[in-house]
Amino acid sequence: MPSQSRPLRLPTLFALLLGIAFLLLSTPALADSSDATENSKPDLICHTSDPKDCYPRVFEPTEEFQKIHDDQEIPPGLHVRLNINTGEKEAKINVPGEADASLEGLPVEQDIVVVEPEARDEPIIPKDAPAYENAGKIKPPAVQAGAFAEAMKLVKDDKGEHHPDFDVSLEALEDLAHDMYYGLKIVEDPDVVRNLVCHMIQEPYPRSKAAEQLPPRDQQAAAIIAASLQNNPTALAEKAWFLSPETCSARLAHVPSRTPPTTKTRPT
Repeated sequence: MPSQSRPLRLPTLFALLLGIAFLLLSTPALADSSDATENSKPDLICHTSDPKDCYPRVFEPTEEFQKIHDDQEIPPGLHVRLNINTGEKEAKINVPGEADASLEGLPVEQDIVVVEPEARDEPIIPKDAPAYENAGKIKPPAVQAGAFAEAMKLVKDDKGEHHPDFDVSLEALEDLAHDMYYGLKIVEDPDVVRNLVCHMIQEPYPRSKAAEQLPPRDQQAAAIIAASLQNNPTALAEKAWFLSPETCSARLAHVPSRTPPTTKTRPT
């Protein structure tokens, strides 16, 4: 039995060796064919089964503008434009210095066009309409300051300056005068404006110890008027604060002298 099995194994072994050799020789050929398949991409792009709908993968330019598909590759150096009529991108062979025929006949000058404003009719104002105020309406505060009424009462009274709280009231009035509402109320009262102006120009008055730390009355009166008119167009339109020096002269005639008269002696 051993002598009969040996001849049968030799052909089988030879066939195996021959197969291995064939595989080793055919492997480079298979690799080359796979690389060729990878590098040879399709030259046409087809989205349907109709060959007429196919187009080249790489755009082939000519001397005329042609449509460029979204998935096409565009070679460099072409003349590419956007067709404003169709909204499509087009390209052709670039010719340096060539004029675009599609622009022939169009104006190329840069002119300035003056657009005249539209004629508008004047607004019809009702007969009983209130006068227009460019500063707007001044609204009173939600809570009225009680100190304002007391200070206005003392300043308006010709004898109020003798009150011990007169200087404190001037200080409160100066703080409130910065408000547009209270500033307008101050200049609307001619008696208050008159007395404030007169305090600015008359002689200093002796004050109580409680008012020694406050500014002098002439400075306080000037600060009140300035605060009332500052950034307040409605208050500026009032005429009460246009006064003449004679206004205070008549008032001071009834006010006792605040400083003793000075006497001068001639040297002997």
